Amino acid sequence: MFLNYKKGIFNSKEGKNFLELVLLFAVFFLPSYLSQRSDIDATLFGNIVFHINYILLSFPQIFLLLYIIKRIHTDDFSEYGITGFKISVFIPSLLTFVGTYGVLLFLFFSVSIFTGKAREILINPVNWKIEDPRIFPLIFLTCIVAGYREELFFRAYLITNFKRSGLNTYYAVTISVVLFSMGHLYQGVVGFWGTALIGLYFSLIFLRCRNVHIIAIAHGLYNFTTLLLIYFYGVMAS
Repeated sequence: MFLNYKKGIFNSKEGKNFLELVLLFAVFFLPSYLSQRSDIDATLFGNIVFHINYILLSFPQIFLLLYIIKRIHTDDFSEYGITGFKISVFIPSLLTFVGTYGVLLFLFFSVSIFTGKAREILINPVNWKIEDPRIFPLIFLTCIVAGYREELFFRAYLITNFKRSGLNTYYAVTISVVLFSMGHLYQGVVGFWGTALIGLYFSLIFLRCRNVHIIAIAHGLYNFTTLLLIYFYGVMAS
């Protein structure tokens, strides 16, 4: 009886969607999530091999996700916010990027008001070390690729599929934000909640604009400028 019940679940549209989601998350993100540790290698972003490996790994995942969306779910990519790239997306992307720092300012003042420990937000939990500035073009490419990889899955694919399966938007966004934030547990409590707020912010922008390019570019620019600021802070402090 139990086996028949399970068979019925996974033969339903909702069951197949859930299984597909779990498998993709397990393949794309779970390995790195499970290997998180507080003593992460601080020189990682200064390593050319790391960037090459990340980019080579990410492109097949991105195209696999696009293939699954088109082959299994719909021929209409626009439902997932996936449209042809246009130069006009740069302005809303830049505005969205600036907004990420507004989100962090909100977190800063909230922590300051309720705990008096806002300084923790300004302290990078991982003391990233980038010694050669010539690697920044490669870092920029990695950040943009990471922005597309994560936004395609956590926003375009995840939220849209949950909503198509009948899940309330609130729950779809919440699951997306939690799964996204889990990848930053190595940054501690503040890093987790900061990532959660940014994930919520990107989710709201996606639901409003339905354009994955806007949030992916903004995401990539945020990651890149954060590393750039860390680098220049290190240069001035030395």
